[in-house]
Amino acid sequence: MSTSLDDPIQLLILHDTQNEAEPLINLFRNSGQIVRSVFVASNEELVSLVRDSSWDLVLAKWDTETVDVPACLDAIRHSGKDIPCVVLLSSYAPDLVNSAIRAGATDIAVEFQEDHILMASMREVAALKVRRRLRETDINLRDSEQRVQLLLENSKDAIAYVHEGMHIYSNGTYVEMFGYSESDDLLGILFMDLIEEEKQQELKKCLKVYSDGAKESLDCNVVHENGEQFPVHIEFSGASYDGERCIQVIIRTTQVDAEIRKQLEDMSTRDLLTNLYNYQYFMNHLGAAYQQAVHSGRNSTILYVHLNNLVSLRSQVGLAGADIVLTDIATVLSKFEIPNGLLARIADDAFAFNILGQDLELANKLAAKIRKAVQEHLSEVDGRTVQTKCSIGISLVDEQCASGGEALTHAHQAAEQAQKKETGISYFDKTDIRNVADDNLGAQVSHALANDGFKLLFQPIISLRGDAREHYEVLLRLVDKNGQEVSPLEFLQTAHAINQAGRIDRWVVQNALKDLSVHRQSGSDTQILINITSASISDPTFLPWVNSQLKENRVPGNAVVFQISQADAVAYLKPAKAFSKGLSLLHCHLSISHFGQMQEDMNITKHLDISYIKFHPDLSINLEDQAVQQRLETIVKQVQQHNIDTIVPHIESATMLALLWQAGVNYIQGYLLQGPVADMSYDFSDEGEEQAV
Repeated sequence: MSTSLDDPIQLLILHDTQNEAEPLINLFRNSGQIVRSVFVASNEELVSLVRDSSWDLVLAKWDTETVDVPACLDAIRHSGKDIPCVVLLSSYAPDLVNSAIRAGATDIAVEFQEDHILMASMREVAALKVRRRLRETDINLRDSEQRVQLLLENSKDAIAYVHEGMHIYSNGTYVEMFGYSESDDLLGILFMDLIEEEKQQELKKCLKVYSDGAKESLDCNVVHENGEQFPVHIEFSGASYDGERCIQVIIRTTQVDAEIRKQLEDMSTRDLLTNLYNYQYFMNHLGAAYQQAVHSGRNSTILYVHLNNLVSLRSQVGLAGADIVLTDIATVLSKFEIPNGLLARIADDAFAFNILGQDLELANKLAAKIRKAVQEHLSEVDGRTVQTKCSIGISLVDEQCASGGEALTHAHQAAEQAQKKETGISYFDKTDIRNVADDNLGAQVSHALANDGFKLLFQPIISLRGDAREHYEVLLRLVDKNGQEVSPLEFLQTAHAINQAGRIDRWVVQNALKDLSVHRQSGSDTQILINITSASISDPTFLPWVNSQLKENRVPGNAVVFQISQADAVAYLKPAKAFSKGLSLLHCHLSISHFGQMQEDMNITKHLDISYIKFHPDLSINLEDQAVQQRLETIVKQVQQHNIDTIVPHIESATMLALLWQAGVNYIQGYLLQGPVADMSYDFSDEGEEQAV
């Protein structure tokens, strides 16, 4: 399971020296986590840093002499800031553990147990983020409560909240309805005293409604302050007022006959053809089931029963005949009397059960029985025997869903998958890439990062000037649910939008260096070109992390070229300058891609230490144009004055080679040589200047 969190961790380190603290920082970077750290050199500096900035974590070596750690923890506690602190001990000692916890440490780890330090730190940061979200939610809740209170005060409906039979709140309309002057007059009056005696037993049942989503109603007479009675319709539902569980009471005056009202309400919740509950009622029920899952952890299961051949049946027996079949199937399904279960017709060709509980084995057995009953049932339509085929999708209504409606969508998707299975039954597994929506690129990217759903390909870059070294460009692909490879052109913009581009860059670098390390063990002198995004150019922690990866994989810096687009280099010129200098310190190289389409192309060479430029694909595609050829030759001459080698991509025809050689181009790349493949297996031995030309 990935331990990485989406946002950079703001880290304070209390340790002996900056160099001794560096391995702790590398722990996070090697796990793929972005860290922005500050080494604290004194107690005064810590007080200033805590006061002026927001921090996610403190890592403190307990016996360091650089700062007084207990005093620092005390300063953090008195600052009023919520900053978790993991204290590092040189060895486990119960007395030291107790002392550190009393001082304010939230967790303890032995200094050389790196896995424990990382897991404890990530857990503390995750818990901090939950606390922050809770505080934000509390603020939003208070705002919502104020708006609800305003709506209650101005509502034309008579609304009250009742706890243990007593009024704890009543709005102006309610107070006026019963003839009192102000709401305080009702505080000492039992709600039951306002109801006619003949209905008070029924009222007791209604007053037992406490769970969210549960509703009851009562038609009765209520008693005015002057003793007169008048008919009303009362609705009861579970609610919360001032943080206290209670019952919400809404009273509406009515002269409509109670039996007619009940019939009208029943009609509004029923499907007219089958007399089962309708889609709207089922969705309201799912909404309550979702609230129950979130608030009390009581999950429920949806069985989505799809009639696969209803369309073809309509063409055979007509609309009226198909209605007979639907009525028959509704009767078959109604015979399954499931405790705590609800059955509804939710679409023209679909029914659904919602069942309390999440026993998937039981749900599969029930689905098999339902499917068998439906498919074995024979309907008679005008003397013809008609048989129905169905598939069943299963999903859970749990807190991982965004809503009850999303859980129903999951069940529908599972029913579609079930049509392809021999059993005709399928469960929607939220962790399966096949269940990530095709149009939700953000979800696909996040799933790929969490489950190694990316793939690296390698395409050779061949020298026209006799360079014997092997060169490959590393290309990234996202593997979708159908096993198809998705180009970065399709998902990188989305990755930027959800702040995942930097994590993708690190995944590419980490895996490319591992592959390169293995490949170089055979004695190959190989250099790879890795594309990175603007997220990494602007990230000051990226190059230190790269350095740790180079050391871990024993890859020399000059075997790696980082490539950024010309557009990113221009747009992020200041961080790109720092990035370029940092690469030089690591002995890595810089390449600029998509070069040659801007009016002031050469300006970039004045600011960055560039080893390669790769021309824009449009130049390759239009090389037959004389003007394009002249522009290519001009750029090649200009950049070579700066000791920059040139790469022309998308070479698909041998007729271009002589032209490119004469123009002075250093390297070529394209399908003429080899397309992207899963390993570095191209045979460079026979390639060179003479053969290329």
